[in-house]
Order: sequence, then C-alpha cells, then structure tokens
Amino acid sequence: MFDYFTEFFTPDLTNLKKMQVEFWKNTAKVLKTEPKNLILLDDAAYALKAAKKSGIITCGIKDFPWNEKEWDEIEEIADFAVDGIGDFDYKNIQKVF
Repeated sequence: MFDYFTEFFTPDLTNLKKMQVEFWKNTAKVLKTEPKNLILLDDAAYALKAAKKSGIITCGIKDFPWNEKEWDEIEEIADFAVDGIGDFDYKNIQKVF
C-alpha cells in the first residue's frame, strides 16, 4: 500500500477523529487541495458523514458483518457504494469531477 500513497491520515497521526469534519478539512489542507478534489473510501457511516460535510466525495465500502447494520445508512450518505474495494471503479467517480 505504501507504494500507492504519499500521505496517510489516521486519528493517531492527527489527534483528530474521523467523525470530526476538522479531520477531513485538515487532510485537504495538508494535501494543499480543496476537499471537493478528494475521494474517501470507507466502511464507517460516521467517517463518511463527516467527510461528506467537509465537501469530500465519498464511497461506502461494504464490510459485512461489521457494517451490515448501518449499510442502508451508508448507501444514503455516500455518493457511491460498492460491495468491496475491488468493485471501486474510478471511471464512475470521474462523473462527479
């Protein structure tokens, strides 16, 4: 994974929680871009909600049984939702940009 990404943002590294809009705004600031230029792929409704509020494009990832109870909510919140990370298709996301 380290070969594909230049930056990593975790609550441990930022002292912010993924449920906080500030976490996502800080991420965009560090990357020197606007939140609308970022895409979050996540399996947690709370993270998707906060990221979306900050202006980030969101993609919900199914991770059953862990997020099965909140899957309907994730599908409502996220701009896109997929059954697994392997189903993510960047071509669909390009329509948003």
